[in-house]
Amino acid sequence: MGHVITDEERGRIKGLHEAGLGVRAIARRGERNCTAVGNAINARSLGEKKMGRPPSLTDRQVRQIVRAAATGDYSAAELARPEAPSAPLQEPPKRGRVADGLGGLWDQGQV
Repeated sequence: MGHVITDEERGRIKGLHEAGLGVRAIARRGERNCTAVGNAINARSLGEKKMGRPPSLTDRQVRQIVRAAATGDYSAAELARPEAPSAPLQEPPKRGRVADGLGGLWDQGQV
């Protein structure tokens, strides 16, 4: 593992990049790995939104589930439901055979 890039060095790398230098040229000047220079250029600031799939639960929902689990009044299955713990359990969807429109039949779970 290499040395950690300091904030001062990160600022210098970003400045050189904004001045038009490429990643390889900056890496040669600063005696750093090209990957480290690229990571410093593309680093997100703390307030920036991260990429990827959004969380399935909001912070509020997580707090509600943790609070409900802490009381000990609910089973794991009840806590796993998307509704509030007091809502009734839903039956799983019926599985059967459906026509695919091309003359074939498929199990509904595989469509």
